[in-house]
Amino acid sequence: MSGKIGDLESSLALLDTLIQVFAVLVAIGIVGEVGFGVRHWILNRRLQGLVHFEDQKRQAEIARLNKEAGDARQAAGAAIERAAVAEERAAIANQKAEAEHIARVKLASAIAPRSLAISQTREIVDELRPVANADIHITVEISRGNSGSLGIQIYNALKEAGFSVQLQEASRVLYETSIGGPLESINALNAISAALGKRVPIMGLIGILPPNSPIRIAVGERLMGELSKN
Repeated sequence: MSGKIGDLESSLALLDTLIQVFAVLVAIGIVGEVGFGVRHWILNRRLQGLVHFEDQKRQAEIARLNKEAGDARQAAGAAIERAAVAEERAAIANQKAEAEHIARVKLASAIAPRSLAISQTREIVDELRPVANADIHITVEISRGNSGSLGIQIYNALKEAGFSVQLQEASRVLYETSIGGPLESINALNAISAALGKRVPIMGLIGILPPNSPIRIAVGERLMGELSKN
């Protein structure tokens, strides 16, 4: 009996020891859990802070880039507008320059000496020689100015073709070229009009002149067209 009591006491003592050991282990586990929990909370807070900082930094960078893009678009729009204005001004300047150039060409053409090329003079001679006759009298009338050289060339061509030609200086200013003559010289008149008209603008006929009158050719100054007002 006493032996059984001893065994029970030994078993109880062992259980007490184990209970104390397990209690210590449980306490250590609780302390460890609390410690790890606190550490986890601290690290989590630190991580959230870093994430928030990075988000703010990233948002600031995005805002900066958006602002730069907006400024660039605004600058590009202003540059495009300035370029359009410059192109419009350049187009207007080109138009004015072209108009001035045309006006200068017209003026230069109006005041330039009028003349026939050597080949044109030869063509007139060749075309009129078949109808030329020394009995057909022609008066070439010129006015002082740039038309003189053209009138002299016509005079020389008609004379070389075989007509009887006289050169006169008009007492008044003549304009452009006109021709007229008597009916008996109508064939020669038509031939001369055709030959000259191919190479010299003829404003019209002087008219039918009295019988036995010479064919009359008036060579005057060129009429100036209206110059550009731009």
